[in-house]
Amino acid sequence: QFKEDIVLPALQTVVSEDENECDRESCERAGDDDSGQTSPSKESSEGSNPGGIRRVEIMNRAESESTGFDSKDTESEHSDFPDPPVSRRSTTRLRAASRVVTDGNCVGKKGVTTGKVVQALEEAKERRAWLCEEWSRYFDRLRPDERSIYEPPQEYDLPFHVEEPPFWTQFRYQLRRASVVAWRNRFSKTIDCSIIVVAVIAITALDGVTEVSLDQNPDIPYEVMLRPLEEDLSTIFQQLFSYSLIHQIQYPLKVGIILSVLLGLTATKIVTSKRLEFFREAGSGYNLNAYFCAISILSTIEHSIQVVISAFFASWIRNPVASNASYYIHFLLLAWITVGWALLIPMVFPSDTVTLVAGFFFAFCGLMFSGAFAPIQYHQIYEGGFKEVFAGWISPTRFFYEALAVGEYRCLPEQSGYTIEPSSINRLTNSSMTIVLGYAGHDYSAVRWSCSGWYWSVIPVILIGCTIRYLAIGAMHSLYRGQQAKKSLLYVMRRNARVAAVTLIYCLGFVALFFVTTWLFVRDQPFEEPEPPSKAEILDRYGFFS
Repeated sequence: QFKEDIVLPALQTVVSEDENECDRESCERAGDDDSGQTSPSKESSEGSNPGGIRRVEIMNRAESESTGFDSKDTESEHSDFPDPPVSRRSTTRLRAASRVVTDGNCVGKKGVTTGKVVQALEEAKERRAWLCEEWSRYFDRLRPDERSIYEPPQEYDLPFHVEEPPFWTQFRYQLRRASVVAWRNRFSKTIDCSIIVVAVIAITALDGVTEVSLDQNPDIPYEVMLRPLEEDLSTIFQQLFSYSLIHQIQYPLKVGIILSVLLGLTATKIVTSKRLEFFREAGSGYNLNAYFCAISILSTIEHSIQVVISAFFASWIRNPVASNASYYIHFLLLAWITVGWALLIPMVFPSDTVTLVAGFFFAFCGLMFSGAFAPIQYHQIYEGGFKEVFAGWISPTRFFYEALAVGEYRCLPEQSGYTIEPSSINRLTNSSMTIVLGYAGHDYSAVRWSCSGWYWSVIPVILIGCTIRYLAIGAMHSLYRGQQAKKSLLYVMRRNARVAAVTLIYCLGFVALFFVTTWLFVRDQPFEEPEPPSKAEILDRYGFFS
């Protein structure tokens, strides 16, 4: 319809005197620059065109010849809409429509010609005005039914309130989406799991079976056993009780630090790999708490499966004297607290530095502040004070090392010096080797013989993991708000009382979690020390009063 209604007649393009003079001046300058003399083209142009006006006819003959139609037939078909008279302004606009800004007509030997650039921009402005005028003429000739598709829509009120889906709906959506992403990446996750399991198997195989569970005969010469001398007593006792001289913390130290580093680096990817998507959805109004709960649950389940497989091979190869269940429980607790730190670190540090920061944190803090090495050792931890609180919170392997070591020591017989029978009245609890080495300073029940393991740290570790995740939620809402298309938290708190109240409640909740968790791992567990019998009770045992 547009092609049939608009007919462009044969037009004449008129170039003004000023423009012709500009062309002649540019030629003069080119001649002066090249030879130092005036170009002869000036005289010829003045002689051939004394009036200063040059006319150029533009005929559309090629199209008429190729189609085979006569211009008269075309004019007869459109006789209903007579062509308006062509003005000087329209022809100038049509001529301007054929020019564009190029390097050929705007850049000279000495650089950009400012005058030609300005002229080209003016011509573009004229071209847009001509197109607007032609569109207005076309629009005026349209029928009402054809014009309706170009009419603007009717005005309507914007919605006052956008209803957001509830928390549980978004949580289910986020959990389902994260599960789909994890399933699509199952090949890479299988490789990650294989590396973790193989690392645990290699460490356990190199460390070997627990020596306490091996059947070893004392290496004592027959003459020494038959007639021992005083200087031979130390050798005899070392051979008889060599199983109790083994440091049970060596294996937990090796497997704990490697497992913590590998799990931590792997767990950070669930946040860093979708960082941009998280910022986009946060700016779109998605519920961030639902997102965090979904990735936290999924990541915890994923890495719990990895450590369960690792604990199976570790207990199978290691053959601990304590219960195998203690391996599963403490491996899971290590994964719980490690994943919590792995979710917090990407919320605080940029994505480019997360791998380096996470690796440094798990390796350095897992070794230096765990209690196994100076500057913070178990004796210093159980003296109380800042070191105990700092090591309990900042070291992800603080409780893992001690729990596995004490669980092994607790299964040794009473003559080894690590355990004491409840009926023993000649030895105090703090005289056992477990307490002397610095272990179980708040739970003296560790000196009671049991092969089921030691689980004093279970509840504190669970609350530490919850507190770290709680802190990660706060970091997610308060940091990198500019990338979430949000104002800073302080700016919003000053202008929104509800946000300020929620922030205050969050801070109070964090303080409560911190103090409750700290109180749980610094308090002494109740323990009843057996009282020594009186002289009358001792005489009664030997039958003096019977």
